Amino acid sequence: MTGTCEICLRDELKLTKHHLIPKATHKRKRVQKQHKKEERNGRLLWICRGCHNHIHATLSEQELADEYNTVETLFAHPDIEKYIEWIRGRKVTGKVRSVRSARRKKRR
Repeated sequence: MTGTCEICLRDELKLTKHHLIPKATHKRKRVQKQHKKEERNGRLLWICRGCHNHIHATLSEQELADEYNTVETLFAHPDIEKYIEWIRGRKVTGKVRSVRSARRKKRR
């Protein structure tokens, strides 16, 4: 699917589905008690690969499930907030690198 990323607001990007409550945590009792099944499956963002990579490089799945499971809390995280400010000023290039690979390349 292509469209506008819900984080960086850039157009004509290939989008991926981001579960605000990661699917890997859905079977955990604590997550089931915290969030109804409809919430676990329905909280989604359609975002570009660059934004998706940054979220998962910054936060663990457990942190996402426990603390950053809404758009508001996710966007309020200091590193995510900083990334959003930075990425919204960038052109769409077609190259998508994860934050980790970009850091590795800088070290070389």
